[in-house]
Amino acid sequence: MVPRVKVLKFVTAFAVGGTERQFVHLTSGLDRSRFDIQIGCFHRSGPLLNEISALDIPISEYPTTSFYSYEAVRAQLRLAQTIRRERVQLVHAYGSYPNLFTVPAARLARNCVSIASLRDLGLFSGGNKLKGAAQKLAFSFADCVLANSNAARNWLLNQGVKQERVHVIPNGINVARFSPAPDDCDFPIRREFNIDPKAPLVTLVCRTDRNKGLEGFMDVVPIVANRFPDVRFMLVGGSPCNPCYEIDIRNLAARRNLNNRLIFTGERSDVPAVLQESTLSVLPSLSESFSNSLLESMAAGLPVVATNVGGNPEIVQDGETGLLVPPRDPAAMADAIIRVLEAPEMAKRFGGAGRERVMKHFSLETVIRRTSELYMMLLERRGFVRNYVHDLQVI
Repeated sequence: MVPRVKVLKFVTAFAVGGTERQFVHLTSGLDRSRFDIQIGCFHRSGPLLNEISALDIPISEYPTTSFYSYEAVRAQLRLAQTIRRERVQLVHAYGSYPNLFTVPAARLARNCVSIASLRDLGLFSGGNKLKGAAQKLAFSFADCVLANSNAARNWLLNQGVKQERVHVIPNGINVARFSPAPDDCDFPIRREFNIDPKAPLVTLVCRTDRNKGLEGFMDVVPIVANRFPDVRFMLVGGSPCNPCYEIDIRNLAARRNLNNRLIFTGERSDVPAVLQESTLSVLPSLSESFSNSLLESMAAGLPVVATNVGGNPEIVQDGETGLLVPPRDPAAMADAIIRVLEAPEMAKRFGGAGRERVMKHFSLETVIRRTSELYMMLLERRGFVRNYVHDLQVI
């Protein structure tokens, strides 16, 4: 019997976010007959904790409030001891802080493959040179840096990370959870928020984060409403890391007298149902690596309008599955939304093509297979496994 490969996957916490959802999906999808998995985190908390706990995988917490503290060093040493004691063969970090924490620990433990990740280009848009330098250092020590888009890959190469150490595996979703609205839909979401079933409903599913372009989107709402007086907008998502910003956005909408147009739902567990009752999905991001929101919207058969930033054009084929517009251009985004709402047949064509594209290229099964292939290739390269046939592809 071939022994299972020991893998430790590390995430900050179990909040509701794109990285965390990918972490849960991939952890649950890996073949447990091949991989002996354990989980590490800084905080054993968050809405997704119950879902990950149900997998019956050991979870170890390494509380760290600052990387510039003795506490952080002690926690890293404890992780290195765990890796050595448990004979962990591969460590996979999800996110910038896990990169900084786990890659040095894996190096200290020796005989362990380390994977750093780049999943959010917005982390480097604020000009924080110290943070950027720290990430580059972590990338330089990792055996592999895993990006979720070609845009992220190009950023890494521009920072001097060696090409042979950079791999791209895009996000994937469980397509079966998403589908177009059935013919007999009775619109429970619209009833909840008192929205006419015949009114256009433009939906944003995203964190209330500065990089999502929400402030500029406030200028889009009145332009579209001038053309479609009954249109409503729905923002689905919260801001667990920055609740003050969410309050600021809600207050901005109130000052702009948009409360009768723009609905803030907060976090919801029924996003597939929300998308079923939507007319159009939009994403006005200023920065993006690879958007789960766009994948989910397209899987639900919705046309999409998104900004042409980061990995968005790797998902949305302009003029085929939706429309791409420049960032920070409310007039262009409003015009694109109006074009889609004015052309139901085009919208239907975009939605069908988008769903087909997600099913073909971005299914969760495809991402799990490619992640498994990457693990085995890296382990073979280090001599932990032999004669493994792999079939990694480039998107």
